[in-house]
This record gives sequence, structure tokens and C-alpha cells, in this order.
Amino acid sequence: MACPGVLMSAQLLPLVTAYQVGVNQDVRILTRLGHDPPDGDLGSVHALMAPWLDRVGFRFVPQLCPSLVFGYALEYGRVDLLRELMATKTLCIAGGRWTLHYGAWRRCVVAACLGDHVDLLRFAMGQDVGLYLPNLVAIALRGGRLCIVQDLLEQRVVAAFRAHHIGHAVTSGSTDLVAFLLNHSTHGMIAVAFEQASAQNQFALLQWLCTTYNEPRYWRIALNIAVANLQHDVIEYFATTHDLRLLHTKQRACNDATSAMKQPTNAASASAMRRQARATTPSVETKT
Repeated sequence: MACPGVLMSAQLLPLVTAYQVGVNQDVRILTRLGHDPPDGDLGSVHALMAPWLDRVGFRFVPQLCPSLVFGYALEYGRVDLLRELMATKTLCIAGGRWTLHYGAWRRCVVAACLGDHVDLLRFAMGQDVGLYLPNLVAIALRGGRLCIVQDLLEQRVVAAFRAHHIGHAVTSGSTDLVAFLLNHSTHGMIAVAFEQASAQNQFALLQWLCTTYNEPRYWRIALNIAVANLQHDVIEYFATTHDLRLLHTKQRACNDATSAMKQPTNAASASAMRRQARATTPSVETKT
């Protein structure tokens, strides 16, 4: 009769409870997970592994598929898990550098940029200072990863933002990211942002730019590109919101070019029409 009292004592109760939660069952389930999760989605793995690691720590990690653990650590920025892989020799020294049996530090850097994991980026680059990739900044910009871009600027990986950086940031559609770049660029980059937003048809971003930079000279830059690309939603936006309109003859030319392109024709003729439309569409003349 003394046994229940012992098992429910303050010292043993937490251990008993932890065992009853099913540590062994958790391990059994996780060890069945192979290298490639279904559809490459680690969400289901995260739902199981995150609370499990919080509860039992890393003692059962060596029983799991190393490549799965590595992929999970990269996806969710788990630097602590990467350190554990190093400590258990899943990461080994080869040629004077830390090398992963199932990957490389280059994968860590790219995953950090894609996932906006600043700690993971610093950790990976700290292992090998030569890990800088020429397209590292572009990856972060096109993904809209503001935290990574801020860190790269602080670490002087990028000294100044230029036109191609603005173009990548516009691709992401992130107003916060574009605002950050413009705040850390020369004044001339504002015009580039308008050009790129119109050329890439980032309509929401273009609206934000027009609201933030209330200068018709920038609006005309975007409108000229919209006319050349026959972007009627942008043209209508400037006409209705900013009273920036095409002259009647220019509007008619734009409409005629659009109508011609909509006529059924073969691919070669359609391509020729598009070239002709671009060549004959005049620079916008506006009135405010």
C-alpha cells in the first residue's frame, strides 16, 4: 500500500508523469520518419518534434534520421539542435572545416535567408567566414526577409543598396523591405523603385509608393511604363486617384494597341503586334 504514496511523491511524480506521456512512443514515431517528409512539408514533424524536444531534451536525437533532424533545424532556425548534431559527431571536421554528413554550411546560410533566421545565419557564417554567397543578398531581398537584410547591412556584407537591390526588393512585394532600402539608399533610388514597381506590375506596392512619395515626377515615371506595358489598371489608378491623365489621342492609341493584341492570330503575328505596340505607344503626355 506504500507504493502509490511513493510514486506520487514530490520527487517521483514529475518523472512518472513524463514517462506516462509516452517518451518511448514519441521516439518510436519519430524514428519512423525518413529523410523526405510527405510533400517536403515539415509542419507535421514540427507539431510533434517541438514539444517533444522541449520535454525530453536532446538525449534521443541520435536515434532519429540525421538528415531529417538537420532539415528540421534549418527550416525552423534551431541553432541549439545544430549544436547538438555537432556535439554528437553528426557534424565532423573534414579538411579543417566543420562539415555535415548530410549537408553543408552553405545550406544553412541559404535556409537562414529563406526562413528569416538571423541567429542561424550568424551561426553558420561564424563556422566559415568564407561562406558568403554572391547571391546571398538577392535571396533575402526576393524573399522579403527584412531581418536578414538588416543584419547583412549591419555586418557590412552589403555596403550600399543599388538599383538591382531595389529590383529584388520590389519583387518581394514587401513595403517594409522597400521602405528600409530606400531609407538606406541615395535619393535617386526612389525613381528606381517606381520604375520597378510599375514594370513588375506590383500594384499594391506602387500605390504605397505614390502615397509615401507625393511627387508627380515619380508618378509620371510609373505611368510611362504602364502605358508602354498596356497596364490599364495602373493607368486608371493614376487618372482616378491622382488626376494624372493621358491626352485623348494618346489614350486612344493605347486602347487601339490593346485591341489589336486581343485579336486572334498566330504566335508570330502576336509577337510582332506586341513589338509594334511598344514601338508605337508614345511617351505619356499628362495633364494634372
